[in-house]
Amino acid sequence: MFQEMVKMEVNKAVEIARQAYPQARIPFPRVEFSNRMTKCGGKCIYDPKYNTYTIRFSLDIMSRNDISKYLSQVVYHEVAHMVDRQVYFNWGHGSTFYRIMVQTFGKFGREAGRTHSFKTVETKRRTVKKYIYKCPTCGGMFTLSAVRHGKAKNGTRYSHKNHAPLQYVSELIQK
Repeated sequence: MFQEMVKMEVNKAVEIARQAYPQARIPFPRVEFSNRMTKCGGKCIYDPKYNTYTIRFSLDIMSRNDISKYLSQVVYHEVAHMVDRQVYFNWGHGSTFYRIMVQTFGKFGREAGRTHSFKTVETKRRTVKKYIYKCPTCGGMFTLSAVRHGKAKNGTRYSHKNHAPLQYVSELIQK
């Protein structure tokens, strides 16, 4: 249900952009939906190899918030990125992006914001483990990543001075 509404709104936004920029060849983008996007409302992706655009929308954010606000903010925001790239060869939230949002889509009551204010899911940040090693020659302390620590346990020798292998001291957990 939401997906059809989003696709119709994308087509409407592209038609508005085509009328505003008749000299540019503004294509209809491929529209995708993702359950994995929990912080980002949408994403415009350009493929230079095929000169195509894909706009990916967050099903999670869409389902947790007012769909009409989502349509007016996120859909037009992502289409504005596509128009900015196609007309001005720019990418990002620069002056041309804002010009498109205000002059083209602003006439239709669309917000020209850089970010959304929708309810999102708090995601658990992963903890990063570092492992402390000591050089037997100079006494210097070094940190190795989990990957290098695993390799050291499996026989890879890491050395500092005089090619003496580093000695494991302890584990350090960082948030």
